[in-house]
Amino acid sequence: MGVNHMKKLYLAILAIMLLGIAMVSAASFTILGPINGSGNPGEAVSYTIEVQNDDTMNLSFTCTSTTLVNGVGDYEITVPTIDVINDIPQDEIGYSTFEVTVPAVASGLYTGTLTCTESENQTFIDAPISLNVLGMEAFETDSEVSVDIIPSENEDVSIEVTNTGSNTLDFTATFESEDGDDGVIEDNDGDEITITFTSLPTSVLPGETETITMNVDVENGMDHGEQYDGTITITAGSIYVDVALNIDLEAQICDEGLQGDKITLSVDEPDDGDDYKPGETVNVEFDVENEDNDDIDVEVTIILWDDTDGDEVETIDVDELNIDEDEEETFVVEFELPTDLDEDHTYYLYIKVNEDGNEDDQCNYERINLDIERDDDDVAIDSVSVSPSTLSCGDDYVVTVEVLNIGTDEQEDVFIEIVEDELELSVSSDNFDLGDHNDNDNDYKATFSPALPTDLTSGTYYMDVKVYENDGSLFDSELVSISVGSCSSEETSTEEEEESVEGVEIEMLVDNDFDVVGLDKLTIPVIIQNKGDEDTSLTLRVDDISWADVEGTEYLSNINAGQSLHAYVYLNLETDVTGIHDLVIEIEDGQGTKTTETVSLDFGDSNSITGAATGISEWNTTMWFWIIGIILLVVILIILIRILTK
Repeated sequence: MGVNHMKKLYLAILAIMLLGIAMVSAASFTILGPINGSGNPGEAVSYTIEVQNDDTMNLSFTCTSTTLVNGVGDYEITVPTIDVINDIPQDEIGYSTFEVTVPAVASGLYTGTLTCTESENQTFIDAPISLNVLGMEAFETDSEVSVDIIPSENEDVSIEVTNTGSNTLDFTATFESEDGDDGVIEDNDGDEITITFTSLPTSVLPGETETITMNVDVENGMDHGEQYDGTITITAGSIYVDVALNIDLEAQICDEGLQGDKITLSVDEPDDGDDYKPGETVNVEFDVENEDNDDIDVEVTIILWDDTDGDEVETIDVDELNIDEDEEETFVVEFELPTDLDEDHTYYLYIKVNEDGNEDDQCNYERINLDIERDDDDVAIDSVSVSPSTLSCGDDYVVTVEVLNIGTDEQEDVFIEIVEDELELSVSSDNFDLGDHNDNDNDYKATFSPALPTDLTSGTYYMDVKVYENDGSLFDSELVSISVGSCSSEETSTEEEEESVEGVEIEMLVDNDFDVVGLDKLTIPVIIQNKGDEDTSLTLRVDDISWADVEGTEYLSNINAGQSLHAYVYLNLETDVTGIHDLVIEIEDGQGTKTTETVSLDFGDSNSITGAATGISEWNTTMWFWIIGIILLVVILIILIRILTK
């Protein structure tokens, strides 16, 4: 074979191979039609991909798309994952549908490349894909803006706006009061709140967020404790959004508003938003620091404020004292809430500290929100009075107890009980009914007329006043003091006078016996007295017990010289307990001295056998005695019969 012939043969083989490769790599399907869409920002634009199978076998197709871009700026549109087109026969068309949500981007045509790959030979085809973003003006902002402020102050308020359209926006803003006044709100006597817009963003691109700054300036004479409303209108191009403006004008606690920086105030308790019941005691603890270079005389006041009515409910003048430079004083105050608070109102506890005689220059305060919630079943002791105030042995006296239903439910068969063992006092009222807290008949007064024993020792006694619901559960209790004067002509006024003890001397007064049959909760009231001449801190502890859960204790952590304080221990009682169980209550003062009292709780006796008892009852013992006796008699008779028959 000649050389030329061989070359021709090689070329022919090469041509056949190239043809085979071309046949293998040639696409065996077609992407049909244009893949285009159009829409506004926020809209979902639907796409349908159509792929025709030109092969002789069934094929599946996987399609993906690049990010769509417009070639101007940094805007991009992402195409989601496209479902696989599965098992398409020869000459048939397969479909896959997906949606693209148009983002906030500049208007214009966004293009990309769609690539579909067939599953058998992995050949692919590229096709153009596009999305035309239409021009649109749109933006988002808050529907409501709230401002808490006091008279004589001004405050900058920020309002965010986001361009959610496809056109660049310039923003403007106006304000109109409920009375139709532009830029101002007037109270009844002409004082004004002025609203001005100090910063308005311009050239805000699609997708960007910017801030409108609004200044709220309140005149000093503006009526506080009120809410003032109006409408902010924010405009961009041909569109606008109305935003509600609510201005809550807080109580003017300081005459000239917050003034100076010499006095700092921090509140440890209560926490903002803590829940309380009407009539409940609020423990208030806070620190006042003098950050000046000189000593300062301060006045400390606590104010309960009804923000709904704009009224001061109650005020406590806590103290007036001198604080050394760079020194801090801690205050602990018991504040009892009134029983007629409305749970639908908003209440604040203001703690105010100002320089004595210079409130205009140095005044600070903190505000704590108290969340008032009424229980369904809640009867409180409203007052207890003893007449006459000082008694002698054998005297008759009158105790008047007033109770009040502060719960949301009516109460039936409530009764009052007064107990004091040393006074030989144990009396109870008739049962009575109470309407709910909103009814006119939600209170009751009971009067008792006992007499003192003739053999008492002069001093102060504490009777335990309790109010119960009809099933014997305790609603409320209060320890009330009775002063017993000279009970013998031999006693002199000098002997009766009690002198204070040097240092700290803590005494605890508590009822030592409680009948808790059928109860699942118990509140133990405790009176703590400091008979010394020094202030001290307190820590109240309760021993661990298995027959009840200690829900908590309530007491003040500091007691002044000569002061008496109330404390409470709250127990959740186990229901399957019987017998008498002791609870040890311990109070430790700041010097480490401990005072303890033991309280006995009588759960009653049980006549039934429960649990895993291993003994048997007295009745069962008797029965077993007779059964065993009968068995022995039968055995003896059998033995005798056998002997006689032999």
